[in-house]
Amino acid sequence: MKIKTHFSPENTFLNGQCFRWNKKGDYFEGIVDARLLRVEKKSEYLIIEGLDEKELPRMQHYLGFEEGLKEKERQIAQIDSVMEAAVFHGKGMHLLRQDPFETLISFIISSNNHISRIKGLVEKLAVNYGQEIDQGYYSFPGAQALARASIEDLRALGLGYRDKYVLDGAKQVAQGKVDLASLYSLNTSLGIKELEKIKGVGKKVASCVLLFAFGKGDSFPVDTWIKKALTTHYPEEISKYPDVDTFLSEYFGKEAGLAQQYLFHYMRTGRKE
Repeated sequence: MKIKTHFSPENTFLNGQCFRWNKKGDYFEGIVDARLLRVEKKSEYLIIEGLDEKELPRMQHYLGFEEGLKEKERQIAQIDSVMEAAVFHGKGMHLLRQDPFETLISFIISSNNHISRIKGLVEKLAVNYGQEIDQGYYSFPGAQALARASIEDLRALGLGYRDKYVLDGAKQVAQGKVDLASLYSLNTSLGIKELEKIKGVGKKVASCVLLFAFGKGDSFPVDTWIKKALTTHYPEEISKYPDVDTFLSEYFGKEAGLAQQYLFHYMRTGRKE
């Protein structure tokens, strides 16, 4: 399947928002909705293998295809010179609409962790609790399957102190104590409060889940890279606002989440000291 698009696989799959896409030579390989996919950009066309035509709308939604992305890039680049450089570095970046439960567990694992290790741990959960969908490829487990795990088994996978948080998240979702589907209709502030019912989920993890699974465009996760960006580039601007949250929402505007991801990707992979 071939789609003409501005989309950049490199700047989308390698920017820290997802953990099951891997670069294999000229293409990327990933698992979406228990389906193995291969994606390659050739000139201005995106080639997708492993997808039926009837599944294209769902895939376009997952990949964050929407009207006006170039205009959003232009608006974000006009914020200041730092964001102009960040957008140039991350051109063609999309925010994915990932599975909510997979995103929740992945970002619980991300706490005090680095991307390569997060990817390894997410893969271990898939291999041990998911379903084999192709030879050597596994879907991410649902909440019910993961909730049946023991704390000892999770610890043996190398989750460390996060094992109890992963299990609590799975159990609360499986038992309906945290209703992920309800988050689509909640605003970002209420969504954060709902997710914080889960042990080990603070504002940063909750903000990531809301941005990368639910498309809450005003969600602005603040991690160590963003903190570095704020202290390095925006100390004077922040001082003009009553608090950091007000600065983030008012300074970066309604596309704050996308701006955050450009900034995160730029600080982590593109900025020169």
